[in-house]
Amino acid sequence: YLNLMRNFDNCKSARSMRQNPLGISAFNKQSNQPFTVFPNPNNGQFTINSISPIKQLEIVSLDGKQVYSKNENGSKQIIIQNNNISKGIYFLRLTDEQNQNFVQKLIIN
Repeated sequence: YLNLMRNFDNCKSARSMRQNPLGISAFNKQSNQPFTVFPNPNNGQFTINSISPIKQLEIVSLDGKQVYSKNENGSKQIIIQNNNISKGIYFLRLTDEQNQNFVQKLIIN
Protein backbone atom coordinates (compact mmCIF):
# COMPACT_ATOMS: atom_id res chain seq x y z
CA TYR A 1 0.00 0.00 0.00
CA LEU A 2 2.81 2.43 0.80
CA ASN A 3 4.42 1.76 -2.58
CA LEU A 4 1.14 2.65 -4.30
CA MET A 5 1.06 5.98 -2.51
CA ARG A 6 4.70 6.72 -3.30
CA ASN A 7 4.28 5.87 -6.98
CA PHE A 8 0.97 7.73 -7.21
CA ASP A 9 2.74 11.11 -7.22
CA ASN A 10 4.88 10.06 -10.18
CA CYS A 11 1.90 9.16 -12.36
CA LYS A 12 1.85 10.97 -15.73
CA SER A 13 -1.89 10.80 -16.44
CA ALA A 14 -4.35 13.63 -15.81
CA ARG A 15 -6.59 11.34 -13.73
CA SER A 16 -5.22 8.55 -11.58
CA MET A 17 -6.89 5.66 -9.80
CA ARG A 18 -5.80 3.75 -6.70
CA GLN A 19 -7.40 0.94 -4.71
CA ASN A 20 -8.27 1.63 -1.10
CA PRO A 21 -9.97 -0.47 1.59
CA LEU A 22 -13.42 1.04 0.91
CA GLY A 23 -13.45 1.06 -2.91
CA ILE A 24 -11.76 2.87 -5.77
CA SER A 25 -10.97 6.56 -5.50
CA ALA A 26 -10.20 8.95 -8.33
CA PHE A 27 -7.94 11.88 -7.63
CA ASN A 28 -7.57 14.99 -9.76
CA LYS A 29 -3.84 15.31 -10.48
CA GLN A 30 -3.93 19.11 -10.23
CA SER A 31 -5.42 19.35 -6.73
CA ASN A 32 -4.16 15.92 -5.56
CA GLN A 33 -7.36 15.59 -3.47
CA PRO A 34 -10.98 15.61 -4.62
CA PHE A 35 -12.25 17.23 -1.41
CA THR A 36 -11.13 18.92 1.78
CA VAL A 37 -12.40 18.55 5.34
CA PHE A 38 -11.80 21.24 7.92
CA PRO A 39 -11.17 21.35 10.73
CA ASN A 40 -9.80 17.84 10.94
CA PRO A 41 -9.52 16.76 13.78
CA ASN A 42 -12.85 18.21 14.92
CA ASN A 43 -15.59 17.77 17.52
CA GLY A 44 -18.25 16.53 15.10
CA GLN A 45 -18.73 19.91 13.44
CA PHE A 46 -16.84 20.33 10.18
CA THR A 47 -17.09 21.57 6.58
CA ILE A 48 -16.52 19.58 3.39
CA ASN A 49 -15.56 21.35 0.16
CA SER A 50 -15.50 19.25 -3.01
CA ILE A 51 -14.42 19.88 -6.59
CA SER A 52 -17.30 17.66 -7.79
CA PRO A 53 -20.98 17.80 -6.82
CA ILE A 54 -21.63 15.38 -3.94
CA LYS A 55 -24.46 12.87 -4.16
CA GLN A 56 -23.95 11.06 -0.84
CA LEU A 57 -21.68 11.16 2.18
CA GLU A 58 -21.01 8.48 4.77
CA ILE A 59 -18.93 8.28 7.91
CA VAL A 60 -17.64 4.76 8.50
CA SER A 61 -15.86 3.46 11.60
CA LEU A 62 -12.56 1.57 11.33
CA ASP A 63 -14.44 -1.72 11.74
CA GLY A 64 -16.63 -0.89 8.71
CA LYS A 65 -19.83 0.19 10.47
CA GLN A 66 -21.69 3.15 9.01
CA VAL A 67 -22.20 5.72 11.78
CA TYR A 68 -23.61 8.57 9.66
CA SER A 69 -25.11 8.85 6.19
CA LYS A 70 -26.66 11.71 4.29
CA ASN A 71 -27.96 12.04 0.73
CA GLU A 72 -27.01 15.30 -0.94
CA ASN A 73 -28.39 17.11 -3.96
CA GLY A 74 -25.16 17.90 -5.78
CA SER A 75 -23.71 20.36 -3.25
CA LYS A 76 -20.02 21.22 -3.45
CA GLN A 77 -19.98 22.40 0.17
CA ILE A 78 -21.51 20.56 3.11
CA ILE A 79 -21.52 21.65 6.74
CA ILE A 80 -21.87 18.82 9.26
CA GLN A 81 -22.97 19.62 12.81
CA ASN A 82 -23.28 16.29 14.57
CA ASN A 83 -22.11 15.90 18.16
CA ASN A 84 -23.58 12.37 18.39
CA ILE A 85 -20.60 10.65 16.77
CA SER A 86 -18.23 9.15 19.35
CA LYS A 87 -14.63 10.27 19.53
CA GLY A 88 -12.37 8.27 17.25
CA ILE A 89 -10.91 7.78 13.79
CA TYR A 90 -13.29 7.29 10.87
CA PHE A 91 -13.38 7.23 7.10
CA LEU A 92 -15.39 9.93 5.36
CA ARG A 93 -16.64 8.56 2.04
CA LEU A 94 -18.17 10.84 -0.58
CA THR A 95 -19.93 9.68 -3.74
CA ASP A 96 -20.14 12.16 -6.60
CA GLU A 97 -22.72 12.37 -9.37
CA GLN A 98 -20.63 9.99 -11.54
CA ASN A 99 -20.77 7.41 -8.72
CA GLN A 100 -17.06 7.74 -7.96
CA ASN A 101 -16.15 7.16 -4.31
CA PHE A 102 -13.65 9.36 -2.51
CA VAL A 103 -12.35 8.52 0.96
CA GLN A 104 -10.47 10.54 3.55
CA LYS A 105 -9.58 9.93 7.19
CA LEU A 106 -11.71 11.87 9.67
CA ILE A 107 -10.74 12.38 13.33
CA ILE A 108 -13.36 13.32 15.91
CA ASN A 109 -12.03 14.31 19.33
